[in-house]
Amino acid sequence: MKILILGGGIAAISLAKFLQDKKEIKEIIILEKNEKIGGLLRSYNIKNIFYDVGPHIIFSKDKKILSIILKILGKNKIKIRRSNKILYDKKTYIKYPFENELYKLPKKDLKFALDKFLKNKFSNIKPKTMKEFFLKNFGEGIFNLYLGPYNNKIWKMNTSKLDTQMVERIPRPPDEDIINSANGAITEGYKHQLYFHYPKKGGIQSLFDAFQKKTK
Repeated sequence: MKILILGGGIAAISLAKFLQDKKEIKEIIILEKNEKIGGLLRSYNIKNIFYDVGPHIIFSKDKKILSIILKILGKNKIKIRRSNKILYDKKTYIKYPFENELYKLPKKDLKFALDKFLKNKFSNIKPKTMKEFFLKNFGEGIFNLYLGPYNNKIWKMNTSKLDTQMVERIPRPPDEDIINSANGAITEGYKHQLYFHYPKKGGIQSLFDAFQKKTK
């Protein structure tokens, strides 16, 4: 049996790696339209500093998958604690996830975010779009103040036109966490992303290269 894989990104090279030891498979061919394989897992070395194509981190709720990735990287990995910040109203830095530091919002915005979360008129809808998902889980306040503008910018498309496949893994924050955040308590949220891994050297392309070395 011969296997043909279209596209030469991380999905392709990892699939080839896992399929190559099956006795019934005699040949695996990867077709890539670009001159180099790697897809979005590409890094450029400029004066010994590696720059990735887009932001990348390594994490997964699936411990088995994460274990495989880290094993592939070998010693070329480091564990890092998340320290993201969101620039709000051009002067205020708020910790990511946004709902973890609501108390830093101006009083009017804080009240809007908290009220619309606790008395959420969208809580019973069955979301079909990214916008509906955010409204259901975070309320109109947090959506209008942050999630809507941010995701419209990131995806370059209104969230009402996007489905839920990229966000359905995000849990709804407990009421207690939101109330505590509004009152100044320090919370983390999304703890499966609190720590992530990254290659020590070579940028994110090192992950692709490591898979490629394991592929015959």
